[in-house]
Amino acid sequence: MLRQVRRSLSAELQVADMAEIAGCSRGYFVREFQAVFGQSPKEYLQHELYRRACVLLLAPGASVKSVAEELRFSTEFNFSRFFKRLSGLSPNAYRKDFPTS
Repeated sequence: MLRQVRRSLSAELQVADMAEIAGCSRGYFVREFQAVFGQSPKEYLQHELYRRACVLLLAPGASVKSVAEELRFSTEFNFSRFFKRLSGLSPNAYRKDFPTS
């Protein structure tokens, strides 16, 4: 199930989608996920989305806008706000901290 979630990872993916993939109700899924992984499915989705964004931002030639579009954020601003909330840095500041060679 997690493999399928990672493949379809985007800002549009919701906990209800994960529950559907797992074949159970949303409430049951949230309780079991929390018990097994020690974090909520929403936290998991956010951290995986953030990790993917970090990789994409460091790709040569990638713009913040293209990363936001690839991850299906509704706007570049929403992506930047999401990224800063999790990292404490704007996407551009993150890129400056990790220059590519």
